[in-house]
Amino acid sequence: MLILEFLFSVIYLLLVVVSTIVPTIYLGAQISPEFYKKRYWILIFLISLSARQTFGELFHIGVLIYFYCIFLLVLHKGKGESLFLSLYLFFFFQSIRYLFFDNLDSCIIW
Repeated sequence: MLILEFLFSVIYLLLVVVSTIVPTIYLGAQISPEFYKKRYWILIFLISLSARQTFGELFHIGVLIYFYCIFLLVLHKGKGESLFLSLYLFFFFQSIRYLFFDNLDSCIIW
């Protein structure tokens, strides 16, 4: 029984990591292939890990700041363009996320 609980917790942790890292990397890579670099994977992992340990909703602000910093500092876009692109990717990420959660909730209720 203990092994089964451990296995479920490891699978849950992997699903949380994959569900937070993969969409941000994929959406960012649609605008620039710079997001495929491993150091940005580690950065978004650390943001998601630290945000989930403190207060779960900080993760969304962390993703927004992550996109903004990459566009501003790495890709050398202007402040306005960086803000627009980061908000665009952030809202797209959130809308897809809430779409899946809404459908998942309706399936569980019925």
